[in-house]
Amino acid sequence: MIKIQRRKSGSMDISDISSSQETVEDPTLPGSSAEGASIILTPENAEARLAFFNVAEWLHKQSDDPQIQAAQRHTRKCMWISPKQHKDSEVSQLLRGASESLLSSSPISSPRNTTWSFRPIKSKPGDQNQMGIWTGHYYISLDEPPRNPSRGWVVGAFRDGLHLNDIVLCLHSSADKAYNVRRNQAVLQIDDTGFIYVQPITGRSVTKVNGEKISRKRVFNQLSARLAFGSLCYRIQYSRGSYADDYPSRVQHYLEEHLDVHTTLLELSLTPTPSEKSPITIGQWTVSAGAVGKGASGMVSIASNVQGQRVALKRVQVGKDRECVRKVQTKLETLAVLSQRKNENRLLQLIEVITDDVRSTNRIADVCFVQEPAAQDIVSNGLTRGLFKQGDE
Repeated sequence: MIKIQRRKSGSMDISDISSSQETVEDPTLPGSSAEGASIILTPENAEARLAFFNVAEWLHKQSDDPQIQAAQRHTRKCMWISPKQHKDSEVSQLLRGASESLLSSSPISSPRNTTWSFRPIKSKPGDQNQMGIWTGHYYISLDEPPRNPSRGWVVGAFRDGLHLNDIVLCLHSSADKAYNVRRNQAVLQIDDTGFIYVQPITGRSVTKVNGEKISRKRVFNQLSARLAFGSLCYRIQYSRGSYADDYPSRVQHYLEEHLDVHTTLLELSLTPTPSEKSPITIGQWTVSAGAVGKGASGMVSIASNVQGQRVALKRVQVGKDRECVRKVQTKLETLAVLSQRKNENRLLQLIEVITDDVRSTNRIADVCFVQEPAAQDIVSNGLTRGLFKQGDE
């Protein structure tokens, strides 16, 4: 059944941000260290903002230890920290609750390296019980590859020595264990489509996208989403750098140089950076490139799902007599079977038929033929030769 939805844009509106976060500056403005970032990760709940503050506070500390200095340099590569602290009532309330809990329980053992532990700063009189914290964002940029590009940007709690994480969500102290964040939590990586995806490293970690726990790769094919690691919640969003004119060529270069994935700018144009406009979803598919051609019987669009599968959608409108649709479906299914038997990839193969009138009770119905592979030689050649601009099937 066709279910077309126009979802609200995922771009962050000031009304969607708590009052304690309204002072967070834009890290992607020209001249900023995150100017060319692909995505930004913004702490949303008090736990995530406090954990970010703890890491930022550690980065502000100077050390003579070369190992600590190296860890701090690497951690800074994926963090944008506000130049001044901002008051946060929710974090203050969280700290007060934690302090009361500590006073009523036995002392917690100290971290292995007490020089890296964080001690909360007490609010000054007249601050209305609000403490100042460092605010900011995490980000990934194609100009700053992770330590292991083939694996991706490793996300998790702090790790020392030779196993540094690229995105440090929290310091691995006794207090931070309450966040339920593992040292090896997840990875962020560039998908073949050019989108960013997240993938849990282990099934024992809790990683959620839009409230759903995931166990495998999840592609971000819409402008923004809610991303949670343990109890730390974030908003992940494509940044202005991913809309730059040269961004597709940068993605192409990154895929070839670091991931040995060879693609073309034409293929990447089929799945551009998600638009700020409300996306159209049909079943599990989100339309990415819009209409790439028009035939006598309908429009052809490119869409993708959260697994990174890229397809061509042929949307047609039919009347009460659905026999013609069934005949076309039978032909396409037969061709798909024959193509699979012969390992033939030069034909678009039917993988799904979606309709908004399963029982054929309406006079007019929309039918979508979902075919793949889109974004390989088939659709690319079809676009170049103009095959989608004429014909009725």
